Parts: sequence; C-alpha cells; structure tokens
Amino acid sequence: MSNWPTTSVHGVNAVNFDFMTTANWNEALSSAVEGYLQRVNTVAQDVSVPTFENTLLVLEHASSVLSDTFSALMCAKSHATEEMLELTSTWSPRITQICAEALQNEEVFARLQAAHRANENWSAEQIKLYEDWAWEFKEAGCGLSVSDKQRICELKTELSRLETEFDHLNLKNANNTIPVRAKQLSAAPEGLLDQCARAQKDGVEYVCIPVNSAHVEPLLETLPDRAAREQLWRAWTGRGKGQTEGDVSTADLTQSILRARGELATVLGYTNWAEYMMARRMESAPDAILKVLRTTWDSLNSAAKDNLAHLQSWSEDQGLPDSLQPWDVPYYSHLYQQEHYNLLKDINIKEYLPLPVVRQAAFNAATQLFGVTFEEDPTIPTYHPDAVGYVVRDGDHTLGTLLVDDFARPSKEPGAWMNVFAAAHQLNGGNNAGVINVLNIPVSPPGTPTLLSYDEMITIFHELGHGLHGLLGKTTYPSHSGTNVSRDFVELPSQLLENWGNNPECFLNMAQHWKTHEKMPAEVFAQMKEGTFLSERFMKIAYLQSAFTDLLMHTRPYQG
Repeated sequence: MSNWPTTSVHGVNAVNFDFMTTANWNEALSSAVEGYLQRVNTVAQDVSVPTFENTLLVLEHASSVLSDTFSALMCAKSHATEEMLELTSTWSPRITQICAEALQNEEVFARLQAAHRANENWSAEQIKLYEDWAWEFKEAGCGLSVSDKQRICELKTELSRLETEFDHLNLKNANNTIPVRAKQLSAAPEGLLDQCARAQKDGVEYVCIPVNSAHVEPLLETLPDRAAREQLWRAWTGRGKGQTEGDVSTADLTQSILRARGELATVLGYTNWAEYMMARRMESAPDAILKVLRTTWDSLNSAAKDNLAHLQSWSEDQGLPDSLQPWDVPYYSHLYQQEHYNLLKDINIKEYLPLPVVRQAAFNAATQLFGVTFEEDPTIPTYHPDAVGYVVRDGDHTLGTLLVDDFARPSKEPGAWMNVFAAAHQLNGGNNAGVINVLNIPVSPPGTPTLLSYDEMITIFHELGHGLHGLLGKTTYPSHSGTNVSRDFVELPSQLLENWGNNPECFLNMAQHWKTHEKMPAEVFAQMKEGTFLSERFMKIAYLQSAFTDLLMHTRPYQG
C-alpha cells in the first residue's frame, strides 16, 4: 500500500503495525479516502467511451486501497486499546458515509451500465464484477429520489455508528467480572483462575471471574458448587442486560439498530431487513429459511428432550435434588460422559493437546492439502506482542503473511475469527496477502504449557481454513478475493479444515501427551467423539434458538 509505511518481508509488503500510531492511522485512512474519492471522480468526469478499463477497473482500484487500509485498522483492533476504540468509532461511520455518498453518483452508475451494454468479450469474472458493482450502486440508492438517497446515507452512517458502539460495549461487558467465593471454585481447572484478580471482604476471599466464554464455560462443566454455577451462568447469559454490577445494558442500542435496519430496508424497497440481507443468498426468502429452521428444530428437539429426560434421571441418581437447570446441564453432561465412557475418567484430554503441537498439525494439514508452508518470522510486524507472524509460501512462491493471535486478553473481543489486512488478487501480483487468525485461549501460568480443549483444537483448524481462503485467492479482482464470496460459501473452507482436524488419522497423529509424548489411544479418541454427541445436541438447540430470534426480529415490518 503506497499510502502508509510498509515493511518488506521476503519480498512481501506487510503492514508496519509497529509504526501505526493514532496520527499515522489517521494519515493513512485520510490518504486512502482521498485516493478513493479521486478515482471515483475520475470516472464521473471521464468523457471518453465507457469501458471496463476506464470504469470498473478504476472503481476496483479505488475500493481496494480503501478496503485494505480500513481492514488493517480492524485487524489492529484485535488489541482494542482506548486509542483503537476511538479510531474505529471515528472512522467506521465516516467511511460508511463517504462510500454511501460516492455510490449514489448517477453519472458513475450510468457509465458503469454503458460499459456493460457495450461489452463484447467480457469474461465471466468481468461480468460478475459488473453485477457486484451494479448491486452496490443500487443498494446505495441510485435511481431513487434525492430525499431517499439522503435518508439511505443517513441510515447507513447511523447504523455504522450504532453497531460500532455495540461492539465496544460487548467488549466492555465481556471484561466485566463478578466476585465468586474462592472456596466455591476449588474444583476449577488448573491454571484457569491464575490471571483473575482477588478480593477480600469481611475476611472472605473472592475471585473476580471475567464474564466471557473462555472462563465461564470450563467452570460450568467442572464446578460441583451449584450456587457458583448459577451465579456464573446468570452473569454470563445476562451480559448486556445491566443486571450485574458493572454490566452496561445494550437494550436501547439494540432497539435503535433494529429500527434503523428496518427503515433502511423499507427505503430500499424491501419488506424487512431479513429480506434485504438475503436478497443475494442461495435462498433469498426468509419464510423458506424459517421453514428449514423449523424442520431442523423438530428433528433435533425431540432427541434433545429424550436426552434431557435421561440426563435428569441420571442426575437425580447422582444427588441432584430437583429439576435440571440451565447451569446444571454442562456439569452433569460432563459427569455423564466420564461415567459412561470409562476411558475418559482417568484421562485429561487437554494434556494430549499442547498448543504448539496442534498449531503445527494444522499447518501440516494445509501443507498436505494445498502444498503451502508456514515459516515463523519474528521480523514481521504485529499489533500485539502475543501475535506471531508467519511467511506463507507455495513452493518457491511467497503468498503473503499470516498473523496468529491465540491468547485471551482484556483488549480482545470474545470469540474467534479471521480477518484480512491485504487481499490476495492478481492486480497486485497475487503475493501480498495478509491474514490474521484470532482466538481466545486462556493464558497458562508461567512455566506451564498451554493445553487445549477439544473445542479449542477444532477452532484452530477452523480459523486456519478461513485463513487459507484469504491467502490462496487467485481471483483477478480484489473485491472477489478470499472470503468476499457468497455468504453461503464462506464456511466451506473452514469446515474442510475442521473436518480434517477431526479425522482419526490426523487427530491421533497429533494428540500426544505433553510430558510423556505418548500418543492418545485410539479407543480413547473413539469414546471422546461418542461422548460429545450429548453436549453437541444441546449446543445445536441453542444455536437454533439464536437463529430463530435473529430471523424473527429482522422479519418484523418497519413501524416508523
């Protein structure tokens, strides 16, 4: 990128994150915006016959630089300092507004359409690029009234502001802690609470537990103290409701987002937000999606009810005094698996999954499947000391760089994701891809290895699948690169790698005890896989509930 400092790593330009102060981010983004507007204006003012080269290709270059620059900022926001939060709060709505206004330019849209009408030998890729750009102009409001265009721009800008604010509040709430009596946490997994703050009140020691999945999920599975489980579950599932001290309610913010989405969809001619968002998906009808969800729910819910009834009966035999509550299910499911799969009683799965071994196994899978290799390089600039840089090669050809950011910290949002700070495409020679993989693995105590749960292991493979999607892009145009595909397809590469990690040959070759280096017995792996079905079924029900909620909220007609 020419508009900000870069550093060359084995011939690949990498973002110089070390150099990017607030002032430099502002300069880089301002420069990218200026270049974007100049190129769009060049198309608008061009009086020559519209062609692919003087119209679509110019727009593509304009969008590419701005997209990469802003994406780099969002990658760096994985270390969400106050400065980074302020930068994204400023630039997210600003860039949204600038792009919305630029894409309402009727002269540029007319030239785009004229170039398409005059084409004789455009490739399928060029035609797809035209269709994508035409969609962008139409959903920005081209062809609508001046007042509608103005309102679309206002709503998009407002949504960007509101959604950014929501993300920041979500991070704040995930970092919120609740005090739990230390004696109630005596069965916590080793090392999980070492980074937690401690407090004393009336001679009683408390541990301040962060209300995020990295801490709460392992505790819900392992704590015999039912009151502690309930306290943790209520705080965790109640995030954003303002029910615990320090938690900030997002209810009003959520309603504002829903109202703005509903109005924007209506102005653009759709019945509701769901219809608007699904317009270019494999299935564009919300009712059809709802039917699929209901069918899936019916098939899963019956089996889940049977499982729950069985677990209830078994839990009563273990001393549960009344009905299973949501905070009981993870704990008794875990006990049930150990009871019914004897080999799991005396074995700690985590001890067979040390982080360095799993990470290398994921890289090895990528090498076997795609022929790419990963070489750690400490000279690659990163946005946080925890992030590790790798040069990615395909034989003698350098594809780009991968930053791996594994560990949980207060400045990182919950979850796991992949992001791109430089898209792979043939306009830049196809060798400047820059990708990050972000996880939230709890930090292990000093001097002890980082050991992974089965889910954390699968997540490493999953996110590397997304990363490979970004790194291996061979598209000509940047807006088609990597995960810039139909939303329905985005999860395919990640599922491919995830299933590879789940393959017995891959898993059993990888799973070795961190002390003895003995490999996990095949029968233990088989029992572990079989034992996960119970908890997986409950999780799928929870996912479906979230999907129903999302769809039903966004199919409501806008009321004004």
